[in-house]
Amino acid sequence: MRLLEDLHIPPENIIIAGDSAGGALTLALLLYLRDNKYPLPSSAIVMSPWAGECSYFCGRFRPNTVIDLTMSCDSWDSNEAYDIIPRPTPGDHLHPILCYIGGEGMEKYITHPYASPLFGDFTGIPPLLIQCGDSEVLRDEITLLAHKATRAGVKVRHEM
Repeated sequence: MRLLEDLHIPPENIIIAGDSAGGALTLALLLYLRDNKYPLPSSAIVMSPWAGECSYFCGRFRPNTVIDLTMSCDSWDSNEAYDIIPRPTPGDHLHPILCYIGGEGMEKYITHPYASPLFGDFTGIPPLLIQCGDSEVLRDEITLLAHKATRAGVKVRHEM
């Protein structure tokens, strides 16, 4: 809002970007701006975005585990040895999802698009550059993000 209202920068001259959790916040911001009829930036760049709960999309929901925002796509297992992102464990006081949305928020917000952008409808979102590495644990959900955004009519460039 500062860029638009105070500095009078046209939205077509704004690109937003984020890496990892910042990539998720970038996606959530796009959804929020669109949902609330604010001007959208010209485009966005997300690098290795932690985009959201994958189990519903990948069909690999693991019963009897703590539901979290990711960690259920195949790449969490196949790339675990190559990536530095540790798999949080139940009871970890620094569990990133519990720190992000809180224990009470797990049930209420786990599927909210502003917390897990993969649950969002990407219709009307500006063009996206989505980057990730082939050996990342987040690779599958990022690929799913690119596919879902493309199916919603978003111009997407997905670089792996």
